[in-house]
Amino acid sequence: MHVNFKYFVVTIGSIFLALGVGIIIGTNMGTNEAVQKKNQVIVEDINKQVAKVKSRDNELTKDNKKYIEDIELYNKYIESNKENLTSNKLIGKKIGIISFTNKDIGNNIEKEILATGGTIGFSIQVNSNLFDKNNIEKINKVFGLNINDVKDILNLFNDAIRNSNNSDVLTKLNSMKLIDINSFDTQFDNITNIIVINPQNTNFTVNNENVVLSTVKFMKNDKSVVVVQTRSTPEDKMTPFLNMKVATINDIDHTTGKISLVNCLYNEKIIGNFGFYKGVDEEVTTIAVSNK
Repeated sequence: MHVNFKYFVVTIGSIFLALGVGIIIGTNMGTNEAVQKKNQVIVEDINKQVAKVKSRDNELTKDNKKYIEDIELYNKYIESNKENLTSNKLIGKKIGIISFTNKDIGNNIEKEILATGGTIGFSIQVNSNLFDKNNIEKINKVFGLNINDVKDILNLFNDAIRNSNNSDVLTKLNSMKLIDINSFDTQFDNITNIIVINPQNTNFTVNNENVVLSTVKFMKNDKSVVVVQTRSTPEDKMTPFLNMKVATINDIDHTTGKISLVNCLYNEKIIGNFGFYKGVDEEVTTIAVSNK
């Protein structure tokens, strides 16, 4: 009989394959109990970790609730003592206000100054179109000037405030809707302090020229300047002013900020950063207090 070795090879291969499968199955059957025990340990460990996280979450929730309650008590305490800290402190003060934001903020600051005994020397709102290149030609025509850039416009505006004899410039800028004069009833020499209100969202940086910063630099050479902004305004908008040796307040729309403002106007020697700031691990509110 003729033997075909091809079939022997196939048969032997099949036997070894069956033997391998059997070994694998047998091994798994032998270790199944050990695997289950190991899996059980893993599951139990996961359950313990989840329980720890839940427990920590509950603790944080309680801590957060207590934190919120403490803040509310703190705010109520500050509110109840606001009058004691600010009453009549601005008597004899004539305040100038230059605002680069909406009218409501400037109006509220005016009310605060009047309520604490101060007077408004001038209050001017700067509109963003004042620094629009498209208005340079109009300004040149009205004033008979040869202004070329934003810096020239800024100098024109700042000089008009500082030089009381140049108030006609402000009147014309007002008629052109480039600024809004809310009040102007005293000469610059009679001004004791100037408040500059930083814009919330409007970009007053033109050709790398921070218009607000330039105004603060210009005014602080002659007067004590306080830079303020609302708490909702991005904190980094205050950064350019932090090293200028002026008082800065970034929560002027809150009671804490109003107290700081009055005290900084009352005592011109107060220099520093006041208001609400977010740290790495906590939030901090500082208030300027003075009994000069």
